[in-house]
Amino acid sequence: MALGKESSRAFIQQSEHLRDYSWQELGKKNQIVLFKGVKAGSSSPFLVLRAVGEVAGSLEEVAAMHQLGTPDTLQQFLDESDDILDLHTLYDITADTRAMSSRYLTSTLQVAVRWMVMKVPTAATAFMHPRDFCYLETQDYFTDGKGRRGWAISMDSMAMDACCPAFPAHASCVVRGKLRASGYTFVESETQGMLHASHWFQVDFHGKVPVWIQNLILKGRVHRMIHFNTRMHEQRLKKVDLLAEFDVRRTSQSHRTNCFICRKKFRLLSRKITCRKCGEVICSNCQHTWDLVRSDKKRKVSICSMCTSSLRSPLPPSSSSAPTDATHLRMPRLARHYSYDEFMHTRPGLRKLKSNSVDFTHCDYNVEDDPGYMSSVAVDLDALLDSPRDPAAIDARWGDVEAAVEEE
Repeated sequence: MALGKESSRAFIQQSEHLRDYSWQELGKKNQIVLFKGVKAGSSSPFLVLRAVGEVAGSLEEVAAMHQLGTPDTLQQFLDESDDILDLHTLYDITADTRAMSSRYLTSTLQVAVRWMVMKVPTAATAFMHPRDFCYLETQDYFTDGKGRRGWAISMDSMAMDACCPAFPAHASCVVRGKLRASGYTFVESETQGMLHASHWFQVDFHGKVPVWIQNLILKGRVHRMIHFNTRMHEQRLKKVDLLAEFDVRRTSQSHRTNCFICRKKFRLLSRKITCRKCGEVICSNCQHTWDLVRSDKKRKVSICSMCTSSLRSPLPPSSSSAPTDATHLRMPRLARHYSYDEFMHTRPGLRKLKSNSVDFTHCDYNVEDDPGYMSSVAVDLDALLDSPRDPAAIDARWGDVEAAVEEE
């Protein structure tokens, strides 16, 4: 336990001291920048890589994605990882009752010993054997020098010959590699709902690896960082109530001539797609297909780009202390803007789907800000009912009205 705590502390300090290395930018993709580092005055066999980018999410969501305490969660993590062939937990030190009384244990610290086999890029399978690693993994929250909250997962190789010896070189196609101060750090950024992510990968492959194979491995590191955003968004979509298949089929796509988002006109061969969250008809360029697990089955769900952006954005603060008088009514606010022509040219049977785009959690209506609001004079209905009715007066009033109409 003490070794895991020290490993996590050393990894966090390394992430904050970047001047010890000279960095060379190798490329950029989807706002993820990849660097290759060389430590001054060192001839270490370790390959040092670092990827930096922004991830939409919270620290709690990132920590929940790495909860691998059960075989099901471990298998799910393995299925979602493109560069890992196999992964097993050898020892879960946090779950050990003997470690619970340790003075190094905190409520958020998690330490485990895992064994992993890293996949070789497809183009390099004929030139390089897969590498396996036996390492100590530590997860914990921290606070950086600027007072910002963060979460880190560190990996350091360790010798476990008793339970996980290295495979013999002459009898196996797997070579034991070594990791040093590798992992991820996520720190809350100034933009609400965004995390500054940094990935360190220091590895000794125990063998000569050509530069072009190293570049392929670098691309895999970038895709792994990009995959974080995708997985984070899929986790949020699992908690969102989507439209049922019956409601989606009720939407008549033949009456929609333009994409709801980009307003591009649908042509003969254009594909019309119905968003499963808001029920609007969109084009293929304004949607994304997500793999979601519903009822223990993985299904492909189409979500429009506007609903995707709303889920990526942080949730607004709750307004439980808002006044409840008559001038601050709880009026629903449309999640999208509907023009008058679009609404009036929609058949009444389809207008019911518009209610799917109404957000009842926001109420920003105020009668004082409404230019079309006028307070009416109170009318005593009982007095009108009890007043005597004079037919002559009524006929006189109708005569005045008819005369005014004839003059017009």
